[in-house]
Amino acid sequence: MKTNLKRLALIALILSGGSTAFGDQTDQSVGDLPGYGETAYFHEDATYAENAEKSPTFVGDSHVGDDYVGDLPLEMPSLKVQSASHALPTAPTAVSPAKINATLTPLQALKASKSSANCEPTCESAGGSEAAGSLMGRINRKMQQSDYWMSTEALLWFAPNRAMPSLITTSDPQTLPVLPEGGAGNVETAFGDQVNGEVSGGVRLDFGKQVSEDFSIGGRLWWMANNDDSYSASGNGSEMSIGRPFYNVSLLDNDALLVALEQPAGSNDPNFTGAIAAQSQISLWAAEAYGLITLAEVEGSSLDLIGGYSHFSIDDSLLIQSVSINEDTARIREITDSFDIENRFNGGQIGFKFAMNHGRWTASSLTKIHLGNMNQKVNIAGSWVDQVPPLAPTTRPGGLLAVGNQGEFQRDTFAFAPEVNFKLGYSIRDNVNLTLGYSFIYFDNVALVGDVIDTHVDDDWIALGIPGSRPAFDFDDSSLWVQGIDFGLTIEI
Repeated sequence: MKTNLKRLALIALILSGGSTAFGDQTDQSVGDLPGYGETAYFHEDATYAENAEKSPTFVGDSHVGDDYVGDLPLEMPSLKVQSASHALPTAPTAVSPAKINATLTPLQALKASKSSANCEPTCESAGGSEAAGSLMGRINRKMQQSDYWMSTEALLWFAPNRAMPSLITTSDPQTLPVLPEGGAGNVETAFGDQVNGEVSGGVRLDFGKQVSEDFSIGGRLWWMANNDDSYSASGNGSEMSIGRPFYNVSLLDNDALLVALEQPAGSNDPNFTGAIAAQSQISLWAAEAYGLITLAEVEGSSLDLIGGYSHFSIDDSLLIQSVSINEDTARIREITDSFDIENRFNGGQIGFKFAMNHGRWTASSLTKIHLGNMNQKVNIAGSWVDQVPPLAPTTRPGGLLAVGNQGEFQRDTFAFAPEVNFKLGYSIRDNVNLTLGYSFIYFDNVALVGDVIDTHVDDDWIALGIPGSRPAFDFDDSSLWVQGIDFGLTIEI
């Protein structure tokens, strides 16, 4: 009896509960009771079950066969049975576009930030926003990808004083401008002895390409403007005497060709009125092709081996022109001497380049030596124009210092040229550096004008126009160096 009462109570409890929504056996519905087969349902829920199968799917469906947002697992944890009246679906509420945008915008921003954080410098973010970015941004990325570089530097270099024989002398009025210096009449060398070196401008270009991780090729061009010294004077000797000094091999003593001289009162020697001008000029330029091999790289520092081809061009010239008039005879003498020397170096180079970076600052050094052949070519020419009006002028080849030594002479000799460069750079932006440096180059076995001038002159040439054994030509090697400050701009493109 007790058992029957318990069963009746259980059935009454189940019947009094809410109807349970269910689906197919493959879709186990929330509220299914354990132990019932696939056709088990309560007849109160029959109507709802038919409608439920036809209802549209929506977020939160418990259907497991298809993947929906909010799908529930097949085996649910202990779940409280709800009344069927509370489980019935309601019609979905329409969502405005503004609300959708408000919901999605933070998610899109988060996705974009993550994409940018993981993106390489050269990639484009979703939506093409980077492709439509600023021009400078695209240029900057392009420069970061590039393997090319180019630098240009303004040079403020100077050459040393160059040795030269005394070429123009002056002295007090009514005295002969004849060496030695400081003698009677305060004789001075106005031009020659030491030709002054001065600051010259120039430019240097360096460009190249990185072929591989450890090897680069490049080229270098530099040019220094003419470094010159000049002198000119004219007069009748009333202010100072002017002459062109030489050593007279006939008299075995110092002498001078008079340009301007006023004789003392009562003298029977002639007075001279005239003018003289002289100019010495030297110019340099170079071209190089080289390769760089990286030997070591450690924490912002690198050491490279450099080697390649070098060409140097060193030109030195001298021009002297004088005109003198004998006031007693009206004889006019116009004399010109010209010396032109070309030095052409072709050879190889080898050295080291060291660079160290710290933040935006860069310090570097370049030390190398150039070894090869120096071709020396010397051209000497002169002219002597003599006239006694009203007669026509006569012209003969050869000046005062260019007589028997006229012509072209050349030879080849071994030469070397060590070079040192120190540079400090500051990066004003990525791939753009401003630099300040110091350069020094020494050239060995160079032919210069001061070494080929022979100041010994045969007196027969001056008096009679007959060339003698002097002046003569002979090669004599010298050396030259240049140094200065470099201001530069380096761009990696």
